[in-house]
Amino acid sequence: MTPSQTLIWRNCYDDLECGRLSVPLDWLNPSDGRRVVLAVVRRNATDRNNYLGPIFVNPGGPGGSGVEWVIEGGKALQAAAGENHDIISWDPRGVGATTPSAHCWSNPQEAEIWEMGKLGLPDSHPDMLYWGQSYGTVLGGTFAAMFPDRVEIMVVDGNVNLDEWYNGTSIHFTDSTDGVMLAFFDFCHKAGPSKCAFYAYSPAAIQERLESLYSRLRMNPVQVLPSSVNTTTGFSIPRPEIIAYSDVKYMVIAALYQPRLFWPKEAQILSELDKGNGVPFLEYTIERGHRRTPFSCSCFPKYDNDSNCPSSYPLKAIGNGDATNLVHCAEAPRDENFHSLEAMTKYRDELQTKSPLSWSAMFENRGSCAGWKSRNIWRFEGPWHVTPAHPILFIGNTFDNITPLTSAVHNAGYFANSSVLVQNSYGHCSIGTPSRCTMQARKKYFQTGESPKNGTVCQPDAYPFGVELKISSLDNEMDSAMVGLVELAKRFS
Repeated sequence: MTPSQTLIWRNCYDDLECGRLSVPLDWLNPSDGRRVVLAVVRRNATDRNNYLGPIFVNPGGPGGSGVEWVIEGGKALQAAAGENHDIISWDPRGVGATTPSAHCWSNPQEAEIWEMGKLGLPDSHPDMLYWGQSYGTVLGGTFAAMFPDRVEIMVVDGNVNLDEWYNGTSIHFTDSTDGVMLAFFDFCHKAGPSKCAFYAYSPAAIQERLESLYSRLRMNPVQVLPSSVNTTTGFSIPRPEIIAYSDVKYMVIAALYQPRLFWPKEAQILSELDKGNGVPFLEYTIERGHRRTPFSCSCFPKYDNDSNCPSSYPLKAIGNGDATNLVHCAEAPRDENFHSLEAMTKYRDELQTKSPLSWSAMFENRGSCAGWKSRNIWRFEGPWHVTPAHPILFIGNTFDNITPLTSAVHNAGYFANSSVLVQNSYGHCSIGTPSRCTMQARKKYFQTGESPKNGTVCQPDAYPFGVELKISSLDNEMDSAMVGLVELAKRFS
């Protein structure tokens, strides 16, 4: 598809439209000739009788592919907002099909070896309709502060603290992380041994059981031999695998993103690890993408046609670690010592004091930037206190493991007349936990512009280890959209 400076749409992915938009690499000096080509995708509105314009969506990250977000979940997003909206997204700088790509390696094998060692907008609508979550709230908040008169409808869910993103402190993002971890022990105990395989006689006993498992893994990692794997399930490993403390801790912390979806399975895996069986852990973490498939030295460029080798770059994926660091680390303060060893050591101590249960895994949020010296040519630094043309709707879970409710309240204070909708659930962003109350409030806002009263609390319709979602019928528009969003959250977690 040939790039153009005016967006040209072409049919793609059966029911979508795609375009490649050529924009300046440096907007401060657009005449220097260097260009970025943004990959853009659109799902057209199916109801044109009351057309309300396009909604731009972003899945977060940083490093998440907006194109993949719409390919995988555009139908659910559109059903949730209204069939009279187009759903549009793009791959941000360095991500996915946007070029140049933020890959630091010439092929996937080089990246794997390294791992082993450790907007242009269409002019179809005059103002911005936007729905972003996680890092997408940084994009939305920045746009609203820069162009408050262009905000028509904006939903930001799972909010990153705007101050901390741009000043790089990254402390308050863990306000609720340990709270979600403690909830695992509580919900597991309440569920009982029939529903939670890692059950013990009290929440404290479950926590002690997990800490005991961690301690044993630090000294004696679990070894899984190929002969111990039941290959009739379709899962196999070519050589022995080692499961260490860090591997398991990362799995536990990753499950905090979507507790209702992942905690029951995690409890089974922890129970098996407690017995010395690491096969379920390997199978689950490889399937989820948290652990690489067993490495093969045979996959080098001259073997590119080998069916067992990964595809060449760019990979079809929702993002990559290089793009994450490109965005996150390059937007840090200009101080060249900000990512120094001394600064990282001080940060580690602060984080450990604040979040004793989860700090070691959450440290990577900033620790991955150690030694990173390059910075963006320009970044927005305020003013933040503005009055948007239309009130913004902020959504936050009561206990969000990485974008706490405190961040939603903090950010809303910058934008006059905004509302904060609280969903009384656990995990990252609201869409992973079904709530008809939240669905109705958000859709009403997209359709009419009327936001819920500030401080409105919505209850979930399902709980971890508890009652599953009762669907009246997938023919029911609301329930069908809700199920679609839950599945989208699962795939992107």
